[in-house]
Amino acid sequence: MLYRVLSGGVLLVLAGCQSGGENTSSSGTFKAPPVPQTELTDYLAMRCSDLLQMRTRETNIIENPLYWAAFISCARQTEPNTARVIASRWAESGWYNTLRTAIVLSRSLPENTVRQNYLNQVSLVHEQIPASVTPLFNMWWDNEQLALKLAEQQSQYALLKSNTDQELETLRQQQQLLHQQLETTTRKLENLTDIERQLSTRKAGGAYTPDTGAGHSGTTQSSGSASGQAGSGGEETP
Repeated sequence: MLYRVLSGGVLLVLAGCQSGGENTSSSGTFKAPPVPQTELTDYLAMRCSDLLQMRTRETNIIENPLYWAAFISCARQTEPNTARVIASRWAESGWYNTLRTAIVLSRSLPENTVRQNYLNQVSLVHEQIPASVTPLFNMWWDNEQLALKLAEQQSQYALLKSNTDQELETLRQQQQLLHQQLETTTRKLENLTDIERQLSTRKAGGAYTPDTGAGHSGTTQSSGSASGQAGSGGEETP
């Protein structure tokens, strides 16, 4: 009896599903709900000249990460002078225009001050960037920060190299001056050595002749004295 009741209940449930199901045909085949036809724009297939000139603020575009991926790719293919011209077109406010300007300017070979300026502008609106674009934005932002640090290090290296070159030039001039002074002192020393050598040669080659005039005079005087004494003695002899 219980088996008959359960079987009847199952049949009633199945019958209700078949009669009330919207996605089930009369033959019992399941039909999938219709898929809405949505046209997706392939931004990567667009010409960069067209993509970079778009000034749209439509939500379905500016919140689409594929649009920004294509925009970054096109900006990297732009010549620096052209990038500066394109960046000047987005003067309107909005986080998307600020980001567009920064992305294009990053290709214009900016100086450190210019890069720091547009990064400061982006930092003011980064909280307005949609969550769908945030991962791509973070990658671009990190790359710009690394580029800024690299440029600063290159500037510091150039300044250090310039100072080092100046110091090396000063040392080279000082070395040249010392070398000239050394040559002058060496010549003077050689001249003094030659003079001393000549004086030593003259002293060694010259004969020493004593003065004998006083000796002859003394002998004459002695002889005269002796003669006088002899004469005196002769006068006293008777």
